[in-house]
Amino acid sequence: MAVNWRGDAFKYDGNAWSSAVNIDSYGLTSVSCTSTSFCMAVDAWGSAFKYDGNSWSGPENIDGTNNITSVSCTSTSFCMAVDWLGYALNYDGNNWSNIGSLELFSASSISCTSTSFCMAVSYFGYYSIYDGSNWSTSLAEARWMRSVSCTSSTFCMAVDYSGNALRYNGSTWTIYSNISSYNRISAVSCTSTSFCMAIARGYAIPYSIPTDNHTTPGSPNTGLGNPNSSFKYVAALILGLGSIYGIVILVNNYRRARVNR
Repeated sequence: MAVNWRGDAFKYDGNAWSSAVNIDSYGLTSVSCTSTSFCMAVDAWGSAFKYDGNSWSGPENIDGTNNITSVSCTSTSFCMAVDWLGYALNYDGNNWSNIGSLELFSASSISCTSTSFCMAVSYFGYYSIYDGSNWSTSLAEARWMRSVSCTSSTFCMAVDYSGNALRYNGSTWTIYSNISSYNRISAVSCTSTSFCMAIARGYAIPYSIPTDNHTTPGSPNTGLGNPNSSFKYVAALILGLGSIYGIVILVNNYRRARVNR
């Protein structure tokens, strides 16, 4: 299942993709499926949509008017979503609940492998880990982290807008610099520790276990500050994120105006 900013959903049946089915007026941001009969999608205006194998239900408002940036489900009774402000929302099979702030402003992506492990990343280079009860936030020594995909609590792959990939082994991150000459890697998906696929500006980038073409930083910073970050990077991130957030607001206001006509 795929979704787009026009509010359309597309289903793949093993051979071909379906035509667009519009389910939202505000723009879908993420979708996660656990089987052919269960998917959960979220949008940029605080709503969730559920697919039962035949049709979509919703919208169900679960987060006010906040931009929900990503959702990840492991079963019909467990999903976790994150929003732009860094709040986490949990689905238990019946209801959604806001479980509080991750201290992860501008959260961009989340990936869960079970009810006791989720990884969320942000544009500022921070990541948060959920252990089934609590979230802990640290710094991954990267910036503009756009997407993350995990296969277990000891393997996650994240990508950033600078063309880098980062591998998590359960305790530390390994940085693979410049895997894409096109930069702006927008998404990654992994099925095992030896296979991931990322996309950047329409190009596909496969992952295979590398040898010496990477650098390995030390243990992740457990605080919320980065002694190696310079002011220019922080300023650039703030300006960039402000611009993106402004565009999101303008797009949503335009769509609301169209709906209210």
